[in-house]
Formats: sequence, structure tokens, C-alpha cells
Amino acid sequence: MTPLDLSRRGWVLDDEALFRTAESLPATPAALAATFSSRRPMSEALAEDLLEALRNSASGAMDTAPAADMRPTPEQKALADRLARVVDAHAAALAISSEILATRGELKALAMGSRDVAALKGWRGAEIGEKLLAALAEPRG
Repeated sequence: MTPLDLSRRGWVLDDEALFRTAESLPATPAALAATFSSRRPMSEALAEDLLEALRNSASGAMDTAPAADMRPTPEQKALADRLARVVDAHAAALAISSEILATRGELKALAMGSRDVAALKGWRGAEIGEKLLAALAEPRG
């Protein structure tokens, strides 16, 4: 199934059963079957695969509450906008889309303090990275 092929959605589990399964995190095939509203039986192999996927997802589960520092402050938004102008100007000079050099998400991450972004690495770093770092070093005002 491709991301755009929604016609097959729910062919293994309907949405309600999927949500119940994700919330309850069953550990056994019997507990998994109890979360289904479907009348169709599930193969043992598929049940084991689902249980393994649930175990793997539970071990890396994230806190569902968003971190307070995930949203940029007004100052960080202004800085991201300033970085976007730097990227836009350089992209125009190269006659390419600015998103090729740095995405808005990368610029937001830079404005929020991250330096682990693709725009600072590889050919993009060589092309725009120094200009972005210089803009970050400029006094804000």
C-alpha cells in the first residue's frame, strides 16, 4: 500500500481496533484478539508480527506531552525568517529553489539552537552553511 492508496485502509484492522490495540499494548495473541472488533480471524503469523511491532514500539515510546521548548519563541521565529531571507537570496543567485538548500524546518531548528541539520553538512553546508552560521552570529535586533 502506498501512502496515497487509502482505498485499502482498514483491510487488516479497522481504525477503532487499531487505536484500542495501540492503547492497550497486548502481550499475547489472546489479548490481541480481544481488542479486535473484526469478525475475521487473524493468522498466527500476523498476530506474532503485530505483537513484535507493539513490543518494539513500547520500548521506544515517547512522552506524548509536547515539550515546552518545541515551539519557537517570537525571537526564534524572527531569526528563522532572517535565515530564510539569506537562503532565498542565495538560491535566487543559483536559480534554484530555496528548499533545496535549506528547508523551513531546518531553519527553525537552527533558530532554536540546533546545529545538527542537513543545511550545514555536505554540499549544502559548503553552499549555504557558512552564510547561515554568519547570520546566526550577527547581533539580533
